[in-house]
Amino acid sequence: MVIVASLCQKRDFVNMEHFLRLKENELRRFLVLKNGIPSHDTLGDHIAAVNNSHVTYLLSDWFSQLINTKNDHIIIDGKGLRAAAKKNHNQKVPYILNVIEESSKMIIMQYGVGEKTNEIPEIFELLDYIDIEDKVITTDAIGTQEKIMNKIVEEKHGHFVLPVKENQGSLHNDIDLYLKDLIKNNDARVQKEVTVEKNHGREEKRTYYCINSSECIMDARFKHIKSVGKVIRQRKVIKYDDDQETTGNETVEEVIYVTDLENIKIKEFSRYIRKHWTIENSLHWILDNVFKEDRCTFKKSLESLSLIRKSAYNIFRLAQTKIGKKPTEYILDELTNNFEELFKYICEPVTIE
Repeated sequence: MVIVASLCQKRDFVNMEHFLRLKENELRRFLVLKNGIPSHDTLGDHIAAVNNSHVTYLLSDWFSQLINTKNDHIIIDGKGLRAAAKKNHNQKVPYILNVIEESSKMIIMQYGVGEKTNEIPEIFELLDYIDIEDKVITTDAIGTQEKIMNKIVEEKHGHFVLPVKENQGSLHNDIDLYLKDLIKNNDARVQKEVTVEKNHGREEKRTYYCINSSECIMDARFKHIKSVGKVIRQRKVIKYDDDQETTGNETVEEVIYVTDLENIKIKEFSRYIRKHWTIENSLHWILDNVFKEDRCTFKKSLESLSLIRKSAYNIFRLAQTKIGKKPTEYILDELTNNFEELFKYICEPVTIE
């Protein structure tokens, strides 16, 4: 019931109860409601009592069964729930790690970040619970740690494409200087790709560079890095004045990347980077704008409610696969106004090929 209410964009238990009572007669076609619709207090108590770890594994198993794409790209993305921190006297922002299968855009697992830790040890532990053999892992820069790289390659037999930020000291500086020198001298070993995208009143030009060499890595701890590269993102706002296109503010960002793939081609290199960024933004937009995750102030049931939203998100993605490229609102209307179709996604096996 709570998953259905979440899909219908009800974000707190009071509104969930009200919505479910309005839909009670229709819900009885699919659910046994011996005692009717639970009160909002009962809903909240039951969700708070859920064993998060147990439910996470059950949902992870269900999510994994929905996907049969044989895709090689797994995205690990951390997302903060800021409203929960504000309500609790500006405490540390709770973070949830999401594991996303790139091709289907489905979330196959989530992992809560403890209040007294950060994402680094949690990403390390999360790797124990997912199968990444022969798959490529991408994360934000916080995952670019020698301990995590070693585990991906040595224990899990996977691969990585990871960003390196300036605060990562000599690793960033060594690669940056090395690439600048090679590019300046037109070294034939450097692969290059340029893409340009125009949408939503903005133009973004991305220039990717990659070389299958790690001779610039001086720190022996990063023994698994085999290729290095970077992307230069040039973004500018497009304005229209009297039907004439003009250029507004322009920003330039450079990000260094490393990978254990020895012979990676520039097309693969750019795809891993671009897909991580695109899906991360798409996931955050849907969770915050459709399911109102960033406005959720419940801290007691934080992980449980997040799991429910992820279930709703995956049902949305399944529906999107069947319905086709329609606006988000169109797909939600199809689900929320047709409970028979909605319960098929919940109760019957559906896979993304």
